[in-house]
This record gives sequence, C-alpha cells and structure tokens, in this order.
Amino acid sequence: MTEAGRKDAPMPLLLSTRSAALPHVTVLGAGFAGLLAAQVLADRGVRVLLVDRDRLPHDAVQRKGVPQGAHLHGLLGRGTQAVELLVPGFAAEVCRRGGRRIDLGGDLLLASIFGEGVRFHAGIPLVGASRPLLETVLRERVLARPTVRHLTRHQALGLTGTVEQVTAVQVRDLDSNTYSEIATDMVVDATGRGSRLTTWLATIGCPPVPRVEVDARFRYATRRFRPPLAAPPWTVFYLLASPTLPRGGMIAPTENGDWIVTLYGAGSHCPKPSDDTFLAFAQSLPNPQFADVLSAAEPITAVVCSNSTINRRLYFEHASKLPANVIAIGDSACTLNPIYGQGITVAALSARALSKQLATDTLTRQGFAYRVHRRLGAVYRTPWLMATTADLRYQNCAELPRSSLQSLLADYLDGVLAAGTRDARAQDALIQVLHLTKPPRALLSPRLLTQSLLHRPPWPEFRTASTS
Repeated sequence: MTEAGRKDAPMPLLLSTRSAALPHVTVLGAGFAGLLAAQVLADRGVRVLLVDRDRLPHDAVQRKGVPQGAHLHGLLGRGTQAVELLVPGFAAEVCRRGGRRIDLGGDLLLASIFGEGVRFHAGIPLVGASRPLLETVLRERVLARPTVRHLTRHQALGLTGTVEQVTAVQVRDLDSNTYSEIATDMVVDATGRGSRLTTWLATIGCPPVPRVEVDARFRYATRRFRPPLAAPPWTVFYLLASPTLPRGGMIAPTENGDWIVTLYGAGSHCPKPSDDTFLAFAQSLPNPQFADVLSAAEPITAVVCSNSTINRRLYFEHASKLPANVIAIGDSACTLNPIYGQGITVAALSARALSKQLATDTLTRQGFAYRVHRRLGAVYRTPWLMATTADLRYQNCAELPRSSLQSLLADYLDGVLAAGTRDARAQDALIQVLHLTKPPRALLSPRLLTQSLLHRPPWPEFRTASTS
C-alpha cells in the first residue's frame, strides 16, 4: 500500500478535475523529458500539469531532482535538431546565455587507442552548455504556455485506478506532509532513472513489464576548470575507453568560458571521488594530450561522482496488460549509460514520437498509449543497440547474452574507429551514427567495409593501469 493509502493519512483531495472538452494530462517530472512532453501536449491544446518534487529554480543552478545535472551533458546532433523542431529558437537562446555552437567534425577531437580521428567540417550542430542552462531555457519556454501549469514540492507516490484505466495520481506535499490525489485523463511518467512506475502498476494489478539490463559498472567523475590561456586546437575532446584499457574522458566548453571535464572507467578502473587523484587518472589515459591540457587548466570546483550507469530497457510495448492511459517516456522507459551522451537526445526524440502520434491520433482514443509505446520502442532501438553493444565488450558483462548483431557490430566498430584516424569519410560516417543522424547501416558502404575489415589494426597492448 502506498503512503497515500495509509489509514492515518488525510482524506485525499482532488486537486484537479477532468474535462471532456479539454483533456487533462499529468506529467510526472519536470526534467528534459517531462518538459518536452508538456510542450508537445500543449501544442495540441491539451491541459498539462507538471508535477515535480523539487522547487524549480529561476536560474541555471543544479537541483536535487537531477542528480546527474552537475556532469557533462550535451544534445547529440539529432537531439539538437529535434528540440529545435519542438521549441524553435532553443539553441539560439542557449548560446545567447553563454552556450557555444560546436561543429561535430571540425571542433570535436574524437580519439581512441587507435589514435585521433580525422577532423573536418561536418555541418552537424551541437550546443555546448551545462545541463542546468539547457533545462532552464526549456523550462521557461514550456511554463510560459497558457495550458501548462506546474505543481512543485509534490512527490508522486502511486496510481489510483485499475489495469484498464488510471483515474488519479497519488501525491504527497513535501512541505506540509499531506496527501492528496490529482484526477487525470492520462499520466506521462518522466521521472527518469528513479522511476517507480512499474511498482505502481503492480500495485493496481498489472503483470510485470518485460525488462533487460546491461551493467558494465562504470563510474564517472566530473570537475569544472578554467581553461589555460593557450587554447588547444579543438573545442571538445572525447577520448573513448576500450576493453583493453577501460577508462576515458571528455572535455567540453560550458557557459562563462569554463570547461566541464568528465573522467570515467569500468570496474577496477573507476576514478575515485577525490580532488587529489583527478589529474593522476587523466595521466593514465592512452592519449597524453588530455592530461597535458588539463594540467595547465585551473580547477574551480570539487569532484562529483556518479555510479548510475546501468542500461535498462522496459518494454512497455510488449507488456501483457497496462492501463490505456499511462505512458512512460525517456529514461523512465529506456535508461542508457550516460558516458555515451544519449540521454537528453533520446528524451527529445521521444517527445517527437509523441508529437507524431498526436498528429494522426487522439489522446482519448482507445489504444493511444499502446500506439505511443510502439512508436517509442522504435526510437529506443538504435540508441539501445549502440550503448549496449559498447558495454557488452567489458569484463563485467562477460556472462550476459549477446545478439548476433551486437557481436558483429562490436568488432566492426573498432575497425571503423581505426579507419577514421586516416580517412575523413570513415570518420564522418562514424560521427553521423554516434550522433543518431544516420542509422548504423550507414557504416556498411562497400568502401568502409573494406577499410574496416581488411585494415583494422590489432588492439594495442597496455599494461594494467593503477586505479587512480
């Protein structure tokens, strides 16, 4: 029984009422996925109530409800395009407030144990900014919509209804510690990695939702720096880990001209949550340029760490029984290892999928949620394949089953990485796939197949680095 159903809890109070003329949707979570879902719904004339346990800040500051907000974030190429379609002018406003436009071919140094990728002008846009700034700009635009309201400092505790239909969301006011219900026509769960939707569904009688998990046990550590006076010849540095040496790092610009630097590793190669060992870990990476530029920079924050790197896929589209008016979106349905930077892009693509469904469908029509979940499943397919294929190469995932496609793709991607160190077209194809602007089949051109399969060098040998 949820807290809202305890005998000593106050009688529930209906905070909102439904309307046949204007459907009312309750969106749980005012992060990236929830805000974009609210924007899409408002575009269709739907009344939206955004519910979040935080008091939403007015400025671009870190908030408790987004625990990974202090780490490096970025909209991939396709994510940037998706947000611009949903919220025109978003990128320009972020840049006006200190964000920076980045070309993924010319400004990005993508490196691996095979060497440094060829750099060229790709024409794929990216905006460099902190997660708080990205979210603040989006939140201001969405909450300005006349049909969008928000309820802060309220924690969602469960659902009221049956396996066929949910009628309300049970919530607790965190300031007054009182309990109430929000009547609703539909629930969109965008509470992210910590979602308890499957537990709530089980409480009202739904069978388990099929799930798959892949956990390579990565940890990542982040710190902000003031860059050295002598600027390096790149804007973003992304050094990929490998099964031979499972540690890597990223350097990217953020507002105020600062750098946000993330180091990551798997298993015994995880970075420690320590200011003193941050540079030592960078010095253990296979490309010395990373540590060289970092040693000339000035740290301006303490190190923050996260172990939340599991890949988790909930197949709501394959559930045997779900309420007809409950949708899980973004990380609530498909959680990906953050080191690949796909999270908020997947949230944007999820919102685009919801928008496309609403263009030809009606929210109150029977089966709407199921059709949305089917469309979302197609969105998650490629990011899930890319993230899990990469993670399944590591020792901690050695016993997990692999599909034939994952086994083939893992080795093939190594060849493409190696080819990209000497051929701009190979590097362009790789970047397009990594940024989801092209599907993985774009890597299967005869020319690239030849380069990747016939000229792939063996894995370089590394001594086991000490854990720093």
